Amino acid sequence: MSSRSLYAALERLTRAENGRLAASSLTKAQQRALDELARTTGAVSFIRQGRGCVYEVRDPEVLDIWWRRLCPSDPGDLPADMPDRAANVAIRRDSKGGQHKHEHAYLLLKASGAPVSWSDDRAILGLTQATRDFGVAALAIHPEDAWISDQPLWLIENQALFDRTDWLEHNGPVTLCYYGGQLSGRLLAWLAHRPRAPEIVLFADYDGIGLMNYCRLLAQGGDGARFYLMADWQAKLGRFGNPDLWQRTREDFARAAALLPEGDAYAPVRALMVAMQRLGKALEQEAIWLSPVEDQADDPD
Repeated sequence: MSSRSLYAALERLTRAENGRLAASSLTKAQQRALDELARTTGAVSFIRQGRGCVYEVRDPEVLDIWWRRLCPSDPGDLPADMPDRAANVAIRRDSKGGQHKHEHAYLLLKASGAPVSWSDDRAILGLTQATRDFGVAALAIHPEDAWISDQPLWLIENQALFDRTDWLEHNGPVTLCYYGGQLSGRLLAWLAHRPRAPEIVLFADYDGIGLMNYCRLLAQGGDGARFYLMADWQAKLGRFGNPDLWQRTREDFARAAALLPEGDAYAPVRALMVAMQRLGKALEQEAIWLSPVEDQADDPD
């Protein structure tokens, strides 16, 4: 039997008035878990009552043993300020068994150009100096915090472009944020809560996942966010595009095609998607360092 389904069913049954719980109040999975418990232990019985059915506690001591196997501690005995994951271990023996999101997320940032800084009501993060001294800086974020910057924020999918920044076409100061493949819900919530920077730029792989991340960013209130298209992307897609990556991310591509807003602002991204579909190729962002034209050997004298 599923321990999660049994946990949910027993949690309700142990609190039910007179030890009786309507079967209709449980999911099918929870009913199956109680049915199996009834067959193996006899601690619970299934009774037809009127037009419905109820589960009834028959042996409270045996039922309590099973309940304690799943729930070692009573929620009311735990400190109110206990971290969610610790409480889940105490209540469910599983840190991810209930509400388990961390209170904060952490952004890995570096500056390109100078000066770049972030500030809130209490402090200033001099990102340019931190990048010079330490290579990167980390910022603890919460959706309701007040961190903002006067410089654009670039969200970078792959570490190679975070490590080495000579691909930037301009010398203006920007913040680079490495997000590693998927934009987290906490990062999106943080960006949606208030304007964080004068411009948000997403530089992702040109595949279904990257495009779907862009749609998620737009849906979270980032209407002004820009999807970065490298120079000569058409030629690079044709020469260096990856058919396997295209196939692996086609479902995300189809979802992104349905979600991408209409309008002139998104026409360049639509053009990219049309080309990807026509060629059956996706393109990784490291192609920014590659030339789409084959090098020509010097003519002999």
